[in-house]
Amino acid sequence: MATTGTGSAQLTAVPPQPRSPAPTAPASTTTLIGSVQRAVRLLETVAGHDYGAPAKQLARETGLALPTTYHLLRTLVHEGYLRRDKGLFFLGRRQRG
Repeated sequence: MATTGTGSAQLTAVPPQPRSPAPTAPASTTTLIGSVQRAVRLLETVAGHDYGAPAKQLARETGLALPTTYHLLRTLVHEGYLRRDKGLFFLGRRQRG
């Protein structure tokens, strides 16, 4: 180990430690991202409506707060996963392949 420093205080450099391999076990629930789970739940709910569904109905069916539903819907439309037509939400081009 190398030591560096000035005056009476000295620092000891520690060599980098090798990284451990990525875990192969399933992710624990503490590592899951809630907003992604909510977005997927919303996508699955929209997919169950062949003729589209309004935001209020989607919020009710998913159990999400209406403001959260609106934010997620707007983001999913922007990214192309959903489309909005006359107040109804449908699967977008990215979901249809």
